[in-house]
Amino acid sequence: MLDRCRLCGNTDLVIHEKAGSRNQFSYYRCRNCKLVNYDLDGGVNQEKYAEVFIDPLDNSHPVNRSQTESYRFLKRYLPSTGSLLEIGFGNGRILNMAHQDGLQVTGVELSQFLVDSVARHLKLNVIKADFMSETDLGDKRFDIIILIHVLEHFPDSLKVMNRINQLLSPGGLVLIEIPNIDSWELKYKRFMRRHRIYRKKYSSDFVPGHCNEFCKDSFKFLLNKTGFKLLLWKTYSHKPFLNFLYGLFPIGNKARALIQKV
Repeated sequence: MLDRCRLCGNTDLVIHEKAGSRNQFSYYRCRNCKLVNYDLDGGVNQEKYAEVFIDPLDNSHPVNRSQTESYRFLKRYLPSTGSLLEIGFGNGRILNMAHQDGLQVTGVELSQFLVDSVARHLKLNVIKADFMSETDLGDKRFDIIILIHVLEHFPDSLKVMNRINQLLSPGGLVLIEIPNIDSWELKYKRFMRRHRIYRKKYSSDFVPGHCNEFCKDSFKFLLNKTGFKLLLWKTYSHKPFLNFLYGLFPIGNKARALIQKV
């Protein structure tokens, strides 16, 4: 059983949710920083996210449309020249768009399959490595770093953000997208499951991939401990009407955060 929060070290944890066909996977919320910690003793499956390569030049694919939205958001804050690092670049679409706009791009990915696929299709500077333990980028510093639904997969988010801080140029920007654990939709679904009105169906081989789940408060706590300030926090949806609604009320189940090195 998890005995302390991985973000703040507090021992005041409460059960947040159970998952799996037998409720065998446990999530605990810290009363201090509000991070939701998955109990890693249940096992983690990260490989499932790197089994398929989607053509990055297919503008009609939903995954690519989502990445285009992320890049369009970021582009408003990009310098005309500079260097960009994407951690967990997937099919490389964002890297390619930034490259076409004149930025020097580098990508780091754990999956050899994705590295080979992006190198073959896009001819970009991509590296196969564990960002936290193997990546040797020398003395290079970046003006922009991107993590699109990646941060939640790292057990030690403090270590990740400290490493990112080291790799950023002074005043550098970071775009991070994560699930918003306090979204209205997720709260509603938890209520339905807790009162046995609805039960989620899991495949027999399901194992969680997210190690930590953030809300705005826990995310800000992380930033304060690692030398960043929050410039913008927005929740979003890929459905136009909901996206408009979430622009007014930050209750969407996905969050887009722009942060800056202090």
